[in-house]
Amino acid sequence: MTVLPAGGTLADVVAFDTGPGNMSIDAMVGRLTGERETFDRDGQRASRGRVHQGLVQELLAHPFLARTPPKSTGREAFGAIFVDDLLARSRRMGIAGDDLVATVTAFTAATMIDAYRRFILPQHPCLENVLCGGGSHNPALADPLRRELPQIVWRSSDAFGISPDALEAVIFAVLAHETMCGHPANVPTATGARRAVLLGKVVPGRHGWGKLPWQG
Repeated sequence: MTVLPAGGTLADVVAFDTGPGNMSIDAMVGRLTGERETFDRDGQRASRGRVHQGLVQELLAHPFLARTPPKSTGREAFGAIFVDDLLARSRRMGIAGDDLVATVTAFTAATMIDAYRRFILPQHPCLENVLCGGGSHNPALADPLRRELPQIVWRSSDAFGISPDALEAVIFAVLAHETMCGHPANVPTATGARRAVLLGKVVPGRHGWGKLPWQG
């Protein structure tokens, strides 16, 4: 989640991970299908399943969700170990198949809704949200956001000429451009860094190159 306040400066930007995103959904679909499927296309599995609210509430006790921004997470918190534990819990509770996918999807949506309510809406009650990434195609994930957060205007990045599926490609192209031009590209308010810095490492190809713009 990234918040760009109208008329704000870089210091006003807020950005952080709300939780697992698609990571746990994708991993669960992979486990349940023997890796024949790697994601829940159009939320079809979640839409067929029934959400186990008790398990959703248990998952919402994850310590990362209580932390205040800036914060980030990934596979160390919501990867294989998390999914293994979730599968073990689900077997004990008799939850399987599409019901489990529906439950993980509901949990993911709940982490996002809670993050908006706790960390964003108190300071920014009027928001226009631009959805992007693969999850924007999943109605089982996106519809709860629209339903539970009706005060937010929800739009797709398609409306701005950028395919939701091009999210990471566009981001890394911009970051690479900034680094090649010698421009710091981190946002300290988002990452908790002490200062702005150049990101990444520029490695010349086989035939090398001349000086970069920022090398004089």
